[in-house]
Amino acid sequence: DREQVRGAIDNLELAESTAIGEAIFTSLTAIQNFQSTLEETGEEAPPARVVLLSDGYPTVGRDETQAIDAANDVSIPVSTIAFGTDYGTLDLDGESVPVPVDRATLERIADETGGSYSEAASAEELEEVYADLGSQIGYTTEPQDISPRFVRVGVLVLIIGAVLSLLWTNRLV
Repeated sequence: DREQVRGAIDNLELAESTAIGEAIFTSLTAIQNFQSTLEETGEEAPPARVVLLSDGYPTVGRDETQAIDAANDVSIPVSTIAFGTDYGTLDLDGESVPVPVDRATLERIADETGGSYSEAASAEELEEVYADLGSQIGYTTEPQDISPRFVRVGVLVLIIGAVLSLLWTNRLV
C-alpha cells in the first residue's frame, strides 16, 4: 500500500546514529509478519524486497553481516541507496560532524543479498533512483475466462422470457 509507505516515511525522525543492520532486521520482520497475515487469509504473498536508504557509516545496532545472513536465510534481496556525499556534515550541538556515506558497506549488502546498489547526492538524483527501483517492481496480469458468467446471464434471460411468454400468451414462442 503506497499511501501507508508514504505516511510511514513522513513520520520518520532523524537520529544521531546509523543502524543499518537494525533497519534490515526490522524490515525483514515486517515483511515476514505481512506474509504470515496473507497466508492466514489464503492469499499468496508477493515478492518482497527491502530498500535501504542510508547517509552514513553503521554506528549502532547489530552488524550488517548478521543482517545479510538473515536476508539470505529468507531469500529477500536488499537494495541499497547511498544518499549524500563524501563531504557531508551534520550539526550536532553546535559542532560540525563529518558524515560521509559508507558506499562499500551498502554495495556489499546489495551484492550479497541479490539487491541493487544506487547512489544519490541530491534530492533530484534520489527521485531518479526511486523511479528506477519502481520500474523494477511490477505486477502480473493473468487472463481469466469470464464467458461462463455471460452464459449464465443468457440462460437466465431465456428462462425469464419463456416464463413471461407463458404468462401472457399461455404458450411458448
